[in-house]
Amino acid sequence: MKISILTYTVHPHISPRAFRSTNLAFELAKQGHQVKLFCVLGKREETEAFFAGVKNIEIIDYGPTRFLKENSSGLIQRGLVSMAVSKLFRRSLTMPHLELTRLVWKRRKDILDSQAVISIGMPFQIHWGMGLLKIFTGKAKDIPWVADCGDPFIGNSHASGNPFPYLKRISNRMLNKANAISVPVESQKLVYPVSMRDKIHIIPQGFVIDINLPEYKVNEVPTFIYAGTFYEGLRDPRLLLNHLTKLSEPFVFHVYTRAVEFVRPFKEELGEKLVVHDYLPREELLKKLATADFLVDFQNNSESQVPSKLIDYGISKRPIMSIPFGELPEDKVSAFMKGNYQGLDLKIDVESHDIRTIARRFVDLLK
Repeated sequence: MKISILTYTVHPHISPRAFRSTNLAFELAKQGHQVKLFCVLGKREETEAFFAGVKNIEIIDYGPTRFLKENSSGLIQRGLVSMAVSKLFRRSLTMPHLELTRLVWKRRKDILDSQAVISIGMPFQIHWGMGLLKIFTGKAKDIPWVADCGDPFIGNSHASGNPFPYLKRISNRMLNKANAISVPVESQKLVYPVSMRDKIHIIPQGFVIDINLPEYKVNEVPTFIYAGTFYEGLRDPRLLLNHLTKLSEPFVFHVYTRAVEFVRPFKEELGEKLVVHDYLPREELLKKLATADFLVDFQNNSESQVPSKLIDYGISKRPIMSIPFGELPEDKVSAFMKGNYQGLDLKIDVESHDIRTIARRFVDLLK
């Protein structure tokens, strides 16, 4: 099957949707499908290196951008006018991501030279572009389209900028043109109108799960890791960090994040007990996770959003201490610090996230 995948970023960008797009394109090509991967490319050689040796895949850059702040290799240098326009029209027009709708439309000839389309968001404006193709081009109406929605558009202010309510109607109209909609968790169905729920299917995040990891050895002092971002009012580490400042026993807490404003105030008091790192490429991070005594998960204040990082936690095979939003179970923290994880750690069904199975489920929806 000739499949076009529409997304924002791909490898080496570090984000759940970049992982989704890259892994899905890679596996579909391995399974013999002809794949066109449309993205905002950065350094082409970095992306192509990931796909080295894989046939049946073509990586296509949407073309020059003016407002977007990132490409697949990192930040884009923008002018003052572009930044001002993006800030001014963030809520009313979902800038700068609205530009993705234009980029998809611009590539319509290449996109529609396929037998099926998968669009991957966030950002949702990728789906809007394909929705416009369905509405205004005759050829698109006959091409099966699956819209893969990792997070909800409305109710996810940290990713979508708390857009004006009328944009929800526009977004739902575009999504309604899809032949099928995929979401990662059952609870996310409730975010969408009842009229659309029959076409919604649960397809979890997919990863390569057969990875060689270092053998775990107990650390000299309790060593634990958190990897991912933080959000005000959604995923917050400060209750735990404040509790850790009161502990006299030795430990090391490694945090891999770019949201350093949440952890910086605790660095002076915790000293060497708190080590903050930038993000790592996924395979490097997995090796770090596998050496920890346990891992830390901060639960979202939302049932419709599940961090994809939990799958990597599961692959690492280390115990997971899950902290509920807005509360701190001190007894659980104490037990984990003493190496007592029995019945307390979060279990992850890694097999259900095998990219080989995930790719086949997408193909089934496209038939």
